[in-house]
Amino acid sequence: MAANQNLANMFKMFAIAFRPPTLGAWTDAVVSGSLRAGLSSTWEALELPAGSLAEFSACLGGYVGHDPEEVLHELRIEETRLFVGEDPIVENAEGTWLQRANGVEKPIRMINSHTTAVMTFMRECGVVRNEKYNDCIDYLENECDFCGYLAETPELPAGMGDDPLILLDRFVAEHMAKWVPGFCDEVIAASKVPYYIGICTLMRTFIREF
Repeated sequence: MAANQNLANMFKMFAIAFRPPTLGAWTDAVVSGSLRAGLSSTWEALELPAGSLAEFSACLGGYVGHDPEEVLHELRIEETRLFVGEDPIVENAEGTWLQRANGVEKPIRMINSHTTAVMTFMRECGVVRNEKYNDCIDYLENECDFCGYLAETPELPAGMGDDPLILLDRFVAEHMAKWVPGFCDEVIAASKVPYYIGICTLMRTFIREF
């Protein structure tokens, strides 16, 4: 099975979209419209449903041409409000989101069965966490990066399992499909800004259609 560059690009752009906002390349991608255009063109190339794309485009279109520092300020405040702290409004890592969905009031970060399963899957595909990285490997942006890697890799080193696109299907089914649509539902309901509503509208459909 050949690599799928459109899938790889889609996952990589979602990884960028869900990273904490920073001034520079990140805000430039939002205010220039390049993130919106890149996701839109790749979405169309994958022949995904047009309805979600229209809503996403409307949400992100409002940022095009705005001052990058003003956009950064707005989105950094919202990202912190939604995802940061000991008791965030929405958990943005697989392990903590699934724990909370199963009734755990104070989810354990990093050291839980869900996160361990993600780490094991990645390791079996030749992807290991950098020794200096001491945060959740199962943050949504990290899972998107991993999926992008699988989608664009023609083949894994000998002894590391199946075809990368078969492994991608497995990872989405066993991990992302079990939490990302619910995560997106929560963000759409809770967010006060169009950016996260638009990104999550698109991401939810992408995973459901995968």
